[in-house]
Amino acid sequence: MAQQCVPPWKAAVLVFVVLAAADVPGIVVPAAASAGDRLPEFQRCVSACETGADGRGGCAGVLARQAAAERLLGWTCGDECRYACMHAVTAARVREEEAAADARLFGREPQPRPVLQFYGKWPFVRFLGMQEPASVLFSVLNGLAHYTGYRRLGRLAARARATGGGGGWPTVWWYRANAVVAMNAWVWSVVFHSRDVWWTERMDYFSAIASILVNLHVAVVRLTTASGDDDGNNERASRGKKTDGGGRGSAGENEDAGDNEDTSSGDAPPAGNTRARVRTASLTALGLFYLWHIGYLSLRQPFDYAYNMAAGVGAGVVSYVLWLWWCVRVRRGDGERRRRHPRTDGLLARSRSPSTSSSSSGLRWRRRHAWKMALTVFLIMTAMTLELLDFAPLYGVLDAHALWHLATWPILHVLYSFFHDDAAFDQARRDFGRQRRRS
Repeated sequence: MAQQCVPPWKAAVLVFVVLAAADVPGIVVPAAASAGDRLPEFQRCVSACETGADGRGGCAGVLARQAAAERLLGWTCGDECRYACMHAVTAARVREEEAAADARLFGREPQPRPVLQFYGKWPFVRFLGMQEPASVLFSVLNGLAHYTGYRRLGRLAARARATGGGGGWPTVWWYRANAVVAMNAWVWSVVFHSRDVWWTERMDYFSAIASILVNLHVAVVRLTTASGDDDGNNERASRGKKTDGGGRGSAGENEDAGDNEDTSSGDAPPAGNTRARVRTASLTALGLFYLWHIGYLSLRQPFDYAYNMAAGVGAGVVSYVLWLWWCVRVRRGDGERRRRHPRTDGLLARSRSPSTSSSSSGLRWRRRHAWKMALTVFLIMTAMTLELLDFAPLYGVLDAHALWHLATWPILHVLYSFFHDDAAFDQARRDFGRQRRRS
């Protein structure tokens, strides 16, 4: 009997959880305005700057004093005035807070004057026209980490094609696709943190949710691809039926058919076909949801920040649950046939191709690298706690969001180490099955 890696109804429920979680009525609330830009002293400062009432020449003087980097990034007169007034008001409040701290030493309790946000952002110090230079730097590092992983997976796929392995489809293909979408997301993160305007914000948000949804689909692909050899399942099943029963060849072919996938019997469809349908359903559902997500947020005014956050967090949590589920199943051995086979040493890229002559070793195939994905999920969920923190930037540069971007950078190296090892594992099993069929 065919053993399905994931029952279709379970896969369908997991795919649509994100849709239900993100669309619950009553959880969507508009974003509140910031307290800093509502301060009377801030509004008076901006008005005086733009009209020239402060004696500095108005917008003509502002633009004349503007540096080349600010002009290149499109800073307007109003932007420059708001930036200058934001820091002027913040500096005055900091001086008052310091004076209040001195007063408290003498027993007086003045009104506290904390640092406030302006237009939804803390008062960051610009560098070369970039609004959040720390977040820009850390976004670049994250993008480079994805690029390095993409190149590493590409070299693995090239070696597989050179040996007739077909590039390790579908796992290595989707791992590389995930890297491409993630690189695009970090490019727009760099653009958005350099210059926050409405269209850079939309591109950053839409690219980020695309990366999250692709990662969710990759988890579905991994769960429904027992060893990355679905494309050879039907061929092996038919070869097993053509052999004569009772002979050594029949037993060998049938065992070979079980190396990578569970074969079907009778009139039941092959398990590989069911898994392919689940992957197609996942890709279709997530693709349609992404189009609806973009359309909804593009047409809704004002922008629904709460819904966007709920959708992203919901999809991310579901993908992490799926990955952990896969790690547990691999640990228990539920997702792989427990037949005895030779193994590659460590099942990494440096391992030798398995040989049919070593079948007496009695060792089992094991995805010993699965712990890397479990560690990645744990580290990502731990780093996400930084997003729960919200404090004024240290030295006008480092805030909780920038630290979140910094924390994800080393985690990505663990993630791509897993992707590489997992794709190499699948390719080793595919190569081993081909060698056995030739022998």
